[in-house]
Amino acid sequence: MLRTARRRPLVLGCLAAATLLCLYYYSTLATAATDPAPLTASTTSTSSSTMAAAEHEACEVMVEHPGDIDTVEVFQQLDMAPPWMERREYWSSEMEDRFQRRKPLWSRLPLRVIVMPHSHTDPGWLKTMEGYFATSTKNIINNMVNKLTEHRNMTFILTEMSFLHMWWEGAPPELRGKLRALLAEGRLEVPTGGWVMTDEANVELFSMVDQLVEGHAFLRQELGVKPTASWSVDSFGHGGTFPHLLARSGIDNMVIMRVHFAWKEHLARHQAGEFLFKQPWEADGSQAPLCHNFPYDIYSIKHSCGPHPQTCLGFDFRHVEGEYTEFSAAYSPIDQGNLQVRAELLLEQYGRTGSLLPHNVVLVPLGDDFRYNVPDEFDQQYRNYMLLMEFINSRPEYHAKVTFGTLSDYFREVRARQTKFGTLTGDFFVYSDIFSEGQPAYWSGYFSTRPHLKLLSRQLATRLRGAEILYTLATETARRGGESALPLAVLTSQYDGLVEARRHLGLFQHHDAITGTSKAFVMQDYEGKLAAGLDTARRLTEVAAQFLLQRDQASLDLSRPLRHLLWRGEGKEHLSTLDLHTAAAHTLVLYNSLAEEREEVISLRTNSASVCIRDEEGNLVDAMVAPHFNSSAPQLDFGLFDVWFRAALPPLALATYTVTFCDRTGSEFAQSRTKVYCMVRHAGKSL
Repeated sequence: MLRTARRRPLVLGCLAAATLLCLYYYSTLATAATDPAPLTASTTSTSSSTMAAAEHEACEVMVEHPGDIDTVEVFQQLDMAPPWMERREYWSSEMEDRFQRRKPLWSRLPLRVIVMPHSHTDPGWLKTMEGYFATSTKNIINNMVNKLTEHRNMTFILTEMSFLHMWWEGAPPELRGKLRALLAEGRLEVPTGGWVMTDEANVELFSMVDQLVEGHAFLRQELGVKPTASWSVDSFGHGGTFPHLLARSGIDNMVIMRVHFAWKEHLARHQAGEFLFKQPWEADGSQAPLCHNFPYDIYSIKHSCGPHPQTCLGFDFRHVEGEYTEFSAAYSPIDQGNLQVRAELLLEQYGRTGSLLPHNVVLVPLGDDFRYNVPDEFDQQYRNYMLLMEFINSRPEYHAKVTFGTLSDYFREVRARQTKFGTLTGDFFVYSDIFSEGQPAYWSGYFSTRPHLKLLSRQLATRLRGAEILYTLATETARRGGESALPLAVLTSQYDGLVEARRHLGLFQHHDAITGTSKAFVMQDYEGKLAAGLDTARRLTEVAAQFLLQRDQASLDLSRPLRHLLWRGEGKEHLSTLDLHTAAAHTLVLYNSLAEEREEVISLRTNSASVCIRDEEGNLVDAMVAPHFNSSAPQLDFGLFDVWFRAALPPLALATYTVTFCDRTGSEFAQSRTKVYCMVRHAGKSL
């Protein structure tokens, strides 16, 4: 609903509250007198009095239904300094005994292993997103498409849609066709489908949804794909909000990884590593996704096949000339001479992992950061693992089957064997690992680091939401004038900028962006993208609001554009000063983007203390005026004055207030004139 307003020269003012936007432009009373007629910005607008009188549903007290595991309660009981900490492996004699007891039962419940090739591609960390795409990710996707086409039973997963979109934009038709075919065959899966693998601690709801919507929209429009599983393995702790959003977006299964080392041991010991990650208000977990907590430290091959990293390290078959790492030092390819020994050694690790869950199905990620960037790695991993798989699968006495697969393949096998799962409520904060140094490393500093960028993200989310509302209303209003009308052409030409701003916001929710864990120059790149998004959101708000307030909506008058009073330049925000000496009047347009009535204190700056503010009905509004304090001097500046007044803003409305010069001498001001200036002496200086 848009507030009807008098036809006035408009000056956009600034709103102090972060959830409200304030616009302005400048003119004179003489111009205002030529356009006295009120205008209606929407033919379906509802009066503010009607909206205020509307009844709202009562908010009932929420009845909580704790899960079988309540993380708040259990976390207090966990051992934060276990005796196994120095050796960095929680695998105990008790777990080994359980594995040895279960192994003879494989004839009744065979071991089923899904080996899942993947590459963890951060859209910014040690390099910018564009830097990673140029040097690694573009090659990874190209190699994946070509090699999966060649190796007919190999699989792969891709997660960050920000990278897939960049690749898609430049990919030739032949590669696009191959990628579509791999998706149709199910050998390529796109889990989660978010623009990024989002952080779950610093991100607020709007931005978390924004990055998910952007990724899903790209998948639906270009590839006709709807994700059904989620892969979130590098967020530094996991919250309870994201599983709820995943469930609402149609995702039934999810994998998490970075949880406190004490949680890893607890869930493994109790065979509770899979659960329905439900919300406290849900009576059961029927609407919640099935969550698999990966039992080991991280997604690298070294930490994936079983509880003993040094053993698993020997099953990383990447071998690139000139590359010297711990996995290249441990490189030992499979041949007929060592095939049986290596296969049985690997099968033992898989079996130990299978003993951590009741169903004996094992998920084994096969990858690491920016892996498969060279085509040879696909061949090396495929050739060696196929030798192992064929050997194991051809031996009935092993009672095991190992194949390549995707996340959906894994969960399909799990749900075929197990139909009832426990429930969990709460979150997995704070995260701590020990695999790097053998002592706890608590990941909590990122909650508050780089506060300026965290603030910019919140500001962009707020501005973007408000801009999208006005843009949608303006576009639909313009469409009534015909598809060929100038306003519609101008507004639709701005849509690409709106999408780019959304994607800038979505990108910053990446778990190495809003957390501040990227290199300094990468964080500067993120800041530039956020600033560009803010500029776009402001511009869209200005254009859309101006069009909606025009009397003649058959055109779009850009000769007197709306401008934000609060503007950004040189890395900081500035508040423009309203000139009351040369201009007869300024009109503030205040925008409430929320679906509820708001009363807010509005702040602006003038060059005169003789200021009057009136609402749309011409009523005088009480205002407080004070000399501006120049913090750089520091002293009071009697040439500038800060003005505050209280504004009542209807829901989803544009409301106007007029600011004029006046000497406040009439009877109208008799009860409202108070002037107090304080002068103090400090260190011999007047302040």
